[in-house]
Amino acid sequence: MMPTMVQIHDLDDQQFFSKGLLAHQLTNRGFIVDSLKAYSLALKVEERLLKDGISEISALELIEVVTEELKAEFDPKIADRYNLVSRLPLEGKSLVIVMIGSVGVGKGTLANDLATIFRIPRVIGTDVIHRLMRDLLSPMLVPELQTSPFEAYKGLRPIYSSIYDPLLIGFDEVSKIVDAGLRSVIYRSEREKISTIIRGELFSLKEIGPWLLDQPEVFPFMITLSDEDLHKERLNKEEQLDNQEITSESFDAIRKIQSYLLEGSEEMGIQIIDNLSSDETIETILDVIVSKMKPQLEEEEL
Repeated sequence: MMPTMVQIHDLDDQQFFSKGLLAHQLTNRGFIVDSLKAYSLALKVEERLLKDGISEISALELIEVVTEELKAEFDPKIADRYNLVSRLPLEGKSLVIVMIGSVGVGKGTLANDLATIFRIPRVIGTDVIHRLMRDLLSPMLVPELQTSPFEAYKGLRPIYSSIYDPLLIGFDEVSKIVDAGLRSVIYRSEREKISTIIRGELFSLKEIGPWLLDQPEVFPFMITLSDEDLHKERLNKEEQLDNQEITSESFDAIRKIQSYLLEGSEEMGIQIIDNLSSDETIETILDVIVSKMKPQLEEEEL
């Protein structure tokens, strides 16, 4: 007798397969844009399971069935992305996506989109770590933390630096201090197996860059914006929300920080993405993560 329902037996709440829920997951997380196509695929998955007489299935087995149907109907890249994203939490895996970039290049939008796709609960900005470090450390010890990173050079202690630009010296010194907090966040994410997105501009890439690249579950990206007019437009939209105004001087400082981070990323070999289109940027990030993690998962299956 053909079953009428399929139970996913190894989930905590003993769920039954729902084509509506699967269709919602596929569209909400960006794997299939068209909701009707998503529902059609979910219906094919249900029909296949019932036709094969399957009344119980594991979550991982269900993922493989959905992956096969996605490969048959859509681009295999979509199937690979779905497979990876769905398997990570079930197999106790986590990842840390690090988005480096100056103010206004679109890191916040990208972080929100990636958090939805990967169901990542923790998105942290380097500005938050900066504020925490400022509250923890005495102004007498680190006066440069007491102001904006763009004005840190004004309160800088006498130091030796190979950088000649006062703005960049102050920025780099603040970033070195923030690096300690960044390492702690990443260590904790890896220890607790909780995926995390870190975004911001406060990275001393010569200090932390090689370490980031050496972590197997950390994916650093330099997000840049080559189009100055588009960069200014995005910044103005952000600042209008905060009732602030971007001056010519502050914009020049932001672009200078971008050039400095871009130079450091090129030197370290960090993936650089020109964020002219957020959709294309997301595609690139997903492709990089899948290409690195898919062989790891396949090797563990053997």
